[in-house]
Amino acid sequence: YGRTAATILEYLDAGNYIGVDLSAERIRTCHDYIKHLDLADRRPTFLANRDNALAFLDDDSIDVAFATSVFSHMPFDAWKEVLSAAHRVLRQDGAFILNYHISETAPRVSDLKDYYYPQADVTALFAECGFVAERLHGWHDDLDPANRDPDVRVVKLTKQK
Repeated sequence: YGRTAATILEYLDAGNYIGVDLSAERIRTCHDYIKHLDLADRRPTFLANRDNALAFLDDDSIDVAFATSVFSHMPFDAWKEVLSAAHRVLRQDGAFILNYHISETAPRVSDLKDYYYPQADVTALFAECGFVAERLHGWHDDLDPANRDPDVRVVKLTKQK
């Protein structure tokens, strides 16, 4: 609904935010939320889009990309297309920050359509798609310990040199 946009819009030059969601309804909610917060003057772009190839973005055009609760709800066979597209659109010194769930053994899906994958498989795919991964610690330190999910990983991906 725009929680990522609302958090970072004030730090960006106007017109430098592109938010994408599969759901047109979520995009409408995001527009309303940003207007409610009086951030519309930051001129964000919001797109309802199902194109995992990100064909609407130019090569080497993005400094930072975020995928919040995207990969944690995505079948693993779709990851490669998104990661390859992210690699294409990121600038050489850009970063892709995302979160996902890990499984200690085999892949699994929860009742809430949360997907869990072995860390070794995820790491191998990151490398195959041309990325180096750095795990980000402390991202949920402000949460009550009872609400922290030990199976969630947050990483910053950068292009291999």
